[in-house]
Order: sequence, then C-alpha cells, then structure tokens
Amino acid sequence: MIDTHTHLNFVAFENDWREVVKRANRAGVEKMVVVGTDLESSKQAIKMIKEVDCLFASVGIHPHHAKKYLGNNVDDLMMNDLEEMKKLLTHPKVVAVGEIGLDRHVYRNSKTYKDVSVSENLMNIQKDLFLKQVKLAVKHGKPIIVHSREAKEGVLDTLKQVQSKNVVKGVFHCYEGSKKYANKILEAGFCISFAGNITYEPGRALVSKMVPLNRLLLETDSPYMTPTPLRDKKDSQGNIWRNEPSNVKITAKYHARLRDISFEDVVSQTTINTKTLFGI
Repeated sequence: MIDTHTHLNFVAFENDWREVVKRANRAGVEKMVVVGTDLESSKQAIKMIKEVDCLFASVGIHPHHAKKYLGNNVDDLMMNDLEEMKKLLTHPKVVAVGEIGLDRHVYRNSKTYKDVSVSENLMNIQKDLFLKQVKLAVKHGKPIIVHSREAKEGVLDTLKQVQSKNVVKGVFHCYEGSKKYANKILEAGFCISFAGNITYEPGRALVSKMVPLNRLLLETDSPYMTPTPLRDKKDSQGNIWRNEPSNVKITAKYHARLRDISFEDVVSQTTINTKTLFGI
C-alpha cells in the first residue's frame, strides 16, 4: 500500500513521526507522500524524506494560505515564494506539486489567520496562485495534488487554461463532490482519492464506487479524516483519535467491500496507479 497524502510534517506528529512511519510499515504501507501546504511545511517534508527512504514529498502552497498575500506587494511576495518552491522541486524525491487548488470554505477555527472571511479578492489571489503553481508543475514535469473545496468549477476552469497547451496530470485528493463532478475530473485525465471520511459519509462512499479502479489512489490525509471505527474513539483530551498512515489499510478494505472485490486487488491496482503517477 502507498499513502499518497499524509501530513507527517504537521505539529500533530512532531514528537513521534518516526514511530508513526514504522507503524505504517508494519501495517503494510510501503511508501508515503508527505504533502506540503506552505513553504515551511514543504521544507519540513524534504527534511523527512532525506532521513527516511520510504518517504517522498510534495511541495506547494495551499489555497488557505493565499491569505498571506492580501494587501500590498502581492505579486512580489508570491513570486518570491514560487522562486523558493522552484529550488525545492529539484530534490529527486519531490514527486508532485501540492497541495494546491481553490477553497471557498470559511475556516472559523483557523489558528493562523484572524480574518476568516472569503472575499472575491481572496478568490482571485487563490486562482492566480493555483495557476502559477500548475504551470510550475508542468515546467518541472511533476503531477499536481489538487485541493478543491466548495470551488468545483473554478478548479476545472483554471486547469483548462493550462491543459489547452500542456498535459497536466495529478490527483484530486480527499474528494468531496458529486458523481457529475467526478466524471468531469476523470474526463480531464485526473485520478481521484478518498480519505477515511468515506467510512462515515455514505454519499462520498457511493461516489467512490463509480471511479474506475485504475484511476483510484489511497490516502489518509492524516492527521485528519480518521476512519471509523477509530473515529469513534477519543484521545486523552476528548478529541477525535489522530489519523495516521497505517490507517490507509482501513480505507483500502472499505474500497474492496464497496466494490465487492478483494483487498489485494485494491492494493495491487492503486499501487500501480500511484507509481505510474508519481514515479515512485
């Protein structure tokens, strides 16, 4: 198995990420992609992949962090960050650009930004940031990891601007949309992955069944999206149990049950899909 989307570089794992990796290996997870959401977390991902052979990295600036560009000198600030990203992309174990995309969701519990509103100005900055990162991925021959939340058509419209002249490959991660939207994503040539929330969101589980097995990837999005039955547990502070890469086995088994095929078939094909897309 390969967990194509984990945030081992986040604070939730800062004290024990090496042990988490070992647990995943023991559970049959052979490789993991540590995904960046800003320059700091992308650089942390690269530190990790230098230390552990089974880890790979994706570098990118999440649309949530487009807020940092609100105000003056937006172009200069964004270009400086993208120049830093170019340097990170030269590492041979950086396999993708992401997670990148568009997001209209209001994160009311944000610990990073006081202003949680989503203005049209912010959305325009998100689109510019997304477009520039897609072009950067194409230039460096990397696939993209797409974050799309409450901004469906805008994501596809932005991608079309690049796809008209270039081949853009990638995966829509932690998929949240309808069957119709999924079909548009598949028609555009992308893969789709689902996190542990397919185990407690029936609608998402039904959508996952219609994705061809040869276009499906596995992911945890850990430390988020803990699958059931672990989601029903609480940690010592009463919070939902932390998700981690070893739990990708739970979602792989769930995919198998939904499709009425063997767990081994799911693992075999999704591993092929991942190695084909990311070259790992």
